[in-house]
Amino acid sequence: MNNSRLRRGLALAAVCTPVIGITGCYPDITSAGSHPPAQASASHQTQTVSNKHHAGVGAVGAASTSTQGTQSIGWYYVPIITSFGPDSAIAGLRVQDGRLQLLIRTDTPVNHASGFVFSKMWHTAWFNPAADTVQPAGEVPAQAQATYQGPAKLVFPATFPSNFQAQAVTVDVQGKPAAKWPGAIPMYGSAANPEGPAPGTLDNQILGQVGNWLWVALKGPQYPPFYPKQQPLLWAFRHWDRLVAFNLQTGQAVEYSIPPSYTEYIWTVSTGTNLVLPTWVRSGNDVWVAVGQWVGCFPANPSPSAASGNVVRAISPVLRKPSGAYVRAETKAAIATLSSDEQELADSLASYWDTVVGAKVPGVPSFHVYQDGQRTAWNMNPAIYNHGDLPSDFIWALEFPFATSDPLASERTQLGQQILSILRNPINTDAIGMIPMTPQQVEAQFHYKPPVALPGYVIRDNAYWPVKS
Repeated sequence: MNNSRLRRGLALAAVCTPVIGITGCYPDITSAGSHPPAQASASHQTQTVSNKHHAGVGAVGAASTSTQGTQSIGWYYVPIITSFGPDSAIAGLRVQDGRLQLLIRTDTPVNHASGFVFSKMWHTAWFNPAADTVQPAGEVPAQAQATYQGPAKLVFPATFPSNFQAQAVTVDVQGKPAAKWPGAIPMYGSAANPEGPAPGTLDNQILGQVGNWLWVALKGPQYPPFYPKQQPLLWAFRHWDRLVAFNLQTGQAVEYSIPPSYTEYIWTVSTGTNLVLPTWVRSGNDVWVAVGQWVGCFPANPSPSAASGNVVRAISPVLRKPSGAYVRAETKAAIATLSSDEQELADSLASYWDTVVGAKVPGVPSFHVYQDGQRTAWNMNPAIYNHGDLPSDFIWALEFPFATSDPLASERTQLGQQILSILRNPINTDAIGMIPMTPQQVEAQFHYKPPVALPGYVIRDNAYWPVKS
């Protein structure tokens, strides 16, 4: 399968159930003036917590500024693809003269085996949330992302969690334990190919710190699609879906939802080994957080009341969405991706079986074209079974959160389940050659009958024939 087929993807914005309203941030980032707090809509809150910022509290993270302002919290979709194309992601933030500047990373997709050609130049742009505009502002050399360098640390076990269970975690400050992380906000841990650091570090990232408030991005969901029948899928299915402000002293935590980004590129560079991380900047009484195609504004000091309990699930609405036409186009692209992956899988296995039994079927080439590299198929990669490593476009489309009322949702489910079912059939590992077998041994393994139904093919005379033949 080719990553040159990378397509812009869609995920519908997920907003967590409102339990509490918290105010803060700017009504217009281009205005540096102070504004009165905007109240959360009464229909979206059951309790309001005042946004009391501690004077003189310091910030630790990628950057910090002194710009002041207030606004209702929430997320803005940033139309970076308009200026920088679908293979772009926000990789940095800063506030300058009351304006929000983005650092944009762009890369060039190549085939699945090679991944990406990484750009030597990144881009800067000004983003105006109120006007929904992105203004390119020149190029800068590619660079390592600025990350949190403060005293706090998340400490995870080095072992991989079994059965996708939550990770144990302790929070240390300069080597000494801080307050206990709340069990009601689970952290997860993922494997990666190639193998990397402790699994928990791939799914959880400290972004910044304001006084005792530690801002952390977390990945989810806990389980892969179709669990427990998800095999061979094991990793790279989690994306950044939660933002947590955690008080190192009291153990209180405020959790916000993160809307998923739409492009497959962002999925690829922010799952697994995390080529692009969420980024954070403090601006006066507020913090701005960028994740993929989204920028969100939140109070630097959430200050929930004692009556709120230890964990508060806060309102984090989507304040600006992408166009409906864009959303619909990406919905269709996700289905097209699965359909293409399914056909590539079926074509390769039909070729394999027909070659094994010596059938000469019009429209079905000899399997030698795959063995000689004249044709490629994504399902012929041994890493699928050695590492649970499936192509990013396939996982992206599997996790694409269609609206339940969308008829394409059931089509996606059917396609995904069918593909995974075929991958679990021994014919695919036989075709890869995981265990060398003679044609006679392959036929005997399946009792001399084609072992699985393949989309686009009918079984005739013990061979696979294209439906249209």
